[in-house]
Amino acid sequence: MKNIEKRAFSDCESLKSVSLPEGFERLGESAFSGCAELKDLTIASCTDFGIGAFSGCVSLESLTLGDVDAIGESGFAYCKSLKSVTMGENVHKIGREAFSQCSALFELKLGSGVSEVGESAFRECALLESVEFSEQIEKIGARAFQSCPNLKSVRIPEGLTVLQKSTFENCTHLTEVELSTGLTSIEDNAFYGCESLSSVDLPDHLQKIGSSVFRGCSELKKIQIPNTVTEIGSFSFYACGLEEISIGTSLTKIENYLFYECGQLESVEIPGNIEEIGTNAFCSCSALKELTIKTGVKEIATMAFSDCASLASVRIEKGLEKIDVQAFSGCSALTKIDFVGTEQEWGQVTKSSNWCDSEPQIEYVVESTNDPNEDDEPKKETDPDQGTEEDESNPGTDDPKESE
Repeated sequence: MKNIEKRAFSDCESLKSVSLPEGFERLGESAFSGCAELKDLTIASCTDFGIGAFSGCVSLESLTLGDVDAIGESGFAYCKSLKSVTMGENVHKIGREAFSQCSALFELKLGSGVSEVGESAFRECALLESVEFSEQIEKIGARAFQSCPNLKSVRIPEGLTVLQKSTFENCTHLTEVELSTGLTSIEDNAFYGCESLSSVDLPDHLQKIGSSVFRGCSELKKIQIPNTVTEIGSFSFYACGLEEISIGTSLTKIENYLFYECGQLESVEIPGNIEEIGTNAFCSCSALKELTIKTGVKEIATMAFSDCASLASVRIEKGLEKIDVQAFSGCSALTKIDFVGTEQEWGQVTKSSNWCDSEPQIEYVVESTNDPNEDDEPKKETDPDQGTEEDESNPGTDDPKESE
């Protein structure tokens, strides 16, 4: 026998064991789906694996795959008793949702020949603790391991260049991640809600970090953005436990809500390669005390630093062109801003009439001329009357979830 047709043994409730021999070729769609008593399965060979072939076999506990080129879409989905899978070296592809919601699967070692894991392939495998990828892996699909709450550590092999959307979203016990050094892009929500993730080293060739990638990673204490990164999407570090950030030299904008509610962050330096600090970028960073904005930054957008109640030290260097609506609203500890420049240069900065409600004094810092006859300490002049140049209405506070 080389072929089994579509739904041939579907819902055979008394079937307990299946062995497909060497030379077997085609397994039809849903061929054994819903066989509630099937416990043991061996597939020596199969070249055409139909959709949902063994889906819903709720008693299936072990699986051995031999010369099987690809595991079809939803091939073993909802096999809630499946604990172990043995894959031969000839398995090259694991299809979309192939093992989705196999809630008893706790350990996974992919065959040495597996190069592709499909979308949602292991989504909601509640007991899965570890995954060992083959070095041949080239693609891991979106949501492949989404909502695997017991997954603790992951090592991404060198061949992977793109980490797709929501790959490890809501893996709440994931503590360790080792990323491929060749990784160039991490797509939206890849580690969203990984609340136990405490550290991650971003590789030197990384170019893009999508939206909400590390959102809600409350144990993540430190992030160093490589100099190769040119794009980071909004919300990517929203509500993280960050205490230290380092911003690379190729980034030109800090996106909206990027570091929103990073409540452990105490000090920030915005480098001169950043031209714009986006809306609500550092809003509600309640522990933020010190802020330095280097020469090159042109715009501080609406509510960028609003509700940073501990912010007491701000230094702004030359080149700033605009401070937008409520940029520093709710910064009750901010009584003084050091501006590296003259009163005339500060006056040339376009400021909303309600850019800061604490009405800080502006102290003008005169840069050292390196004249040996002069004191090395910068000179300061205080502006008792700041004035404003632009009157804009109060925009209110947007719900960040509605802004996505």
